[in-house]
Amino acid sequence: IEEPLVVKRRETLKPGFVHSPWKRAYVQQHHIESNWRTGDITSPKLLKGHDDHVITCLQFCGDLIVSGSDDNTL
Repeated sequence: IEEPLVVKRRETLKPGFVHSPWKRAYVQQHHIESNWRTGDITSPKLLKGHDDHVITCLQFCGDLIVSGSDDNTL
C-alpha cells in the first residue's frame, strides 16, 4: 500500500529557495530498495487473534483496533 508523500515545511536557506519534496521521495525509495537488497528489515508484529468464533465487533480508535467475538473475548 502506498502512503501519500508528506511534505513538511522547512526554513528557506535564501529568499526564494524552497526544498523540493523529490529529494525525500528519492531517499524513501532508496531506503526501500536497499532493504530489499540486503534483507535488513524489521519483522512485522503478529498479534494473537480469536481462536474459534467469528468476530462480531470491530472498533477503531486512533492507532488502536479492538475486536470482540462470540466467545466473549476482546
